[in-house]
Amino acid sequence: IIELVRCLYQGEGGLQLVHRLDQDTSGCLLIARNARVLKRLHSMMASGGVQKTYQALLMGHLDRTVLEVDQPLRKNFLRSGERMVQIDAQGKAARTRFEALRMFPSATLVKVVLTPKELRIDVSEVPMFQGVGHPVGGDSKYGDREFNKYLRRSGLKRMFLHAAGITLPADMGVKVTAFTAPLPDDLQNLLETIDDGDGV
Repeated sequence: IIELVRCLYQGEGGLQLVHRLDQDTSGCLLIARNARVLKRLHSMMASGGVQKTYQALLMGHLDRTVLEVDQPLRKNFLRSGERMVQIDAQGKAARTRFEALRMFPSATLVKVVLTPKELRIDVSEVPMFQGVGHPVGGDSKYGDREFNKYLRRSGLKRMFLHAAGITLPADMGVKVTAFTAPLPDDLQNLLETIDDGDGV
């Protein structure tokens, strides 16, 4: 991504990624125009000054409209070198807030708000969703096999995870501090497909 942006804006010599999105994740991505801004944004993200919100399609229905999950997370490595994140009492504190946006026959579209302490956890590693029995649709690592098959038949070709918004601190010194990205066509089309009541 950063190489593509640098090609598009060749006059901007100091462009740097502030954070990353996994290949399967769409949405907002911050790019700094110089090293000073990059360092400041990294500091703000580490202290919780930058808020990120996501949209995800979860399997099943939440038992309430707003659900807050407070589960400690720990990173482990398998013999193959693959990293896994698990709920572990010895892990780091992580709090996630889920707000139901839209209900479907076998799924719920939610807004996900991450607390500052959890920003160090890759959002693609979403075992906290499993912790409440609602894995993310299309997640081949932590998801539900049958639910994923149903979504693939409905047209989903990736994990249903979208970085919907980023909010910067008011004292950042910029005119615009809140950025949003609508759901891309592939995810929006999936919602229309599964809204007909035919599901697992």
